[in-house]
Amino acid sequence: GMVIPCSPQTNVTIQCPCGLVRAVVEYDSTTKRTGRASFRSVPAFLLHSQVQVKTNDYGDVTVDVSYGGTFYALAVDSSLGMDVRSTRVRDLVRAAESVKAAVNEQITLAHPDSSDLAFLYGVIITDGKDQAKQGDESANVCIFADSEVDRSPTGSGVTARMAARFAQGKVALGEKRRFLQGALPSSRMTGEVVEQTVCGEHKAVVVEVGGIGHYSGECTFTLEEGDDIGKGFLLH
Repeated sequence: GMVIPCSPQTNVTIQCPCGLVRAVVEYDSTTKRTGRASFRSVPAFLLHSQVQVKTNDYGDVTVDVSYGGTFYALAVDSSLGMDVRSTRVRDLVRAAESVKAAVNEQITLAHPDSSDLAFLYGVIITDGKDQAKQGDESANVCIFADSEVDRSPTGSGVTARMAARFAQGKVALGEKRRFLQGALPSSRMTGEVVEQTVCGEHKAVVVEVGGIGHYSGECTFTLEEGDDIGKGFLLH
């Protein structure tokens, strides 16, 4: 009830840590069901292209560091001896942790708008299919924050991948590409560079990311007086 639904589509504006994001949701007033949703990203850019880092467990690994609302290191699965479609998720997570540690140690990140954004949020392991001639669909697995695995291709991750592709001449303005989560191939998103812009001194793009989600429920938390544990705790 926070947004009044409008047919055939409803505009939703979301204030995110990275800035204002504008989203659109398809809505059928007859069935009262939503359909495809999309959003237009904040300015996204490739910060470091094809940089080699030394990992403790996988030797030298070449990565792109790209910003799509947060910073990601993009690494190709074959460079880690893996396949995002068949390798065990636990092994992908272990590799991502090694790459993330190497990037944090060896590469400096900076964002022109805020120093609070200058940190590596995650590692996206891809199938390396970034050229149009390799097909319009590419698989990846995003390992973010505290070694968590996204069930989707990741909205900000798709943005970062498209920004890197555009900067490297691998995708054109207005060219739509499809992405899937390697371990869950039914989880898909699309990405399209819809605008060229700048972010500080960086050439940047605006990416439209789309997909279909499903409402699965809601949860209510209650904090009773005297419940100190209920104020929150973190387990490692």
